[in-house]
Amino acid sequence: TQQVIKSKLDTKHRLDPQQLDQLLHQLKAEGETIMAVVACSCATPVGAFDPLEEIAAVCQEHQVWLHVDAAHGGAAIFSKQHRHLLKGIEKADSVICDAHKMMFVPALCAFVFYRNKDHRFETFQQSAPYLFDPSAPGMAEIDSGLRTIECTKRAVALGLWGLWSLLGEQIFADMVDVTFELGQILHQKLSSAPDFVPLHQPECNIVAFRHIPEPLRAASKAELGSFQREIRRRLIESGRFYIVQTEFEGYAALRVAIMNPTTTPEDLDQLLETLRELGTELLSE
Repeated sequence: TQQVIKSKLDTKHRLDPQQLDQLLHQLKAEGETIMAVVACSCATPVGAFDPLEEIAAVCQEHQVWLHVDAAHGGAAIFSKQHRHLLKGIEKADSVICDAHKMMFVPALCAFVFYRNKDHRFETFQQSAPYLFDPSAPGMAEIDSGLRTIECTKRAVALGLWGLWSLLGEQIFADMVDVTFELGQILHQKLSSAPDFVPLHQPECNIVAFRHIPEPLRAASKAELGSFQREIRRRLIESGRFYIVQTEFEGYAALRVAIMNPTTTPEDLDQLLETLRELGTELLSE
């Protein structure tokens, strides 16, 4: 991680193409070797989708490999309503996607795409004469052992293949549309509640926010962060809901990723009410 350099974000918490361009110019002037630029579709903390088309243009100008982490948001490609979030992804040199996230198959099921298929052999190339026969015609195209880290591995794609072949790709579009819409509904509920503060306009099913009851309006960032962590801990221990926490602009926040497409708006109401109850309990101690 010491070799990872963070580029600045824009006001929507996305990788800023102009700032990236300036950073790449600076690194080249300093004689640094740039391995790759990593863009997110979407970023884990708030679900922001980086502007891939503009980032790809910057990478092409600097002749730098562009990798897109679409582990969570890659499935948006199936949705007519949301695939615009991935505009420009076809210009990436490599893309990772986790089918066990927004394609709703059991973990672990992840895959990587290369724009140039020849790169799949160059990256994870195996050479074991006791396993592979390079003279066997056509084997290189079907023997995945030649280009995987593990060499021996489970047929992790089987669950995805089964779901896709039985139900078709519309099932992925429907689940993306439903869960992304639930993210918007939660954001609306947070915006209309005086004791909750939404931290961004969600682009998907990831929503970050803070619970700030009236007695904490003048609290410090450290106090507010501690409050978020504690009510989240109590929420988990209650067994009623499971959410995570993240860091946003320097201190803790609550984060919800709505993965279950059968979640209802009433469930979201109950989540907020439960957080209120736990917050009131905490403040009374």
